Amino acid sequence: MHLTGPQADEILMRAGIAAIYYDPLEDAASAVYSIEKDIDFVLEDLEPAQLQAEDLDELRRLCRHAISDPTTARKQLRDHVLAAVVSDEPAA
Repeated sequence: MHLTGPQADEILMRAGIAAIYYDPLEDAASAVYSIEKDIDFVLEDLEPAQLQAEDLDELRRLCRHAISDPTTARKQLRDHVLAAVVSDEPAA
């Protein structure tokens, strides 16, 4: 998986926003809301062809965990996303 710096920033920012607004009671009781919609929001700026299926599945899993339990999961998401950043600067 390869991301640009701005893509990584956008993923982490959106995951933080989704985590702030996440309410597990609403997720369980609502016919309209689902955490999957929040995950779609977090990842909506990625091009579908940019990620292999297993990379997308892992990223969705990490997003789900970071949204629903940010205290224990945000570091895993942050480390995973930042490890995928490819420098925009040419190699020397």
